[in-house]
Amino acid sequence: MHEFVKIGIFTRNISVPFAIGQIKGYFNGKEPSDEFWTLYSLYLAMCVFSTIVWTLKTIPEDMDNMRNRINIFLDDHQYFKNVKPSWYK
Repeated sequence: MHEFVKIGIFTRNISVPFAIGQIKGYFNGKEPSDEFWTLYSLYLAMCVFSTIVWTLKTIPEDMDNMRNRINIFLDDHQYFKNVKPSWYK
């Protein structure tokens, strides 16, 4: 489940339909459970700080871009008041 974090950080910014397709494909076209969304949002929330640290250590010149990505997924979840992102319909 942790690998789905990349959807919230990267894929969703490129193509929301593709991101939805990845999730639905994993669940054979069925809707993910509430447990999935809880874990997904937990793992994504846990990435906020590690993403900043990783970016500072590996590609500091990309920090503005990474902060923008973080702000997008924070907005997607209303700062984790919602476990399911707003883009998933």
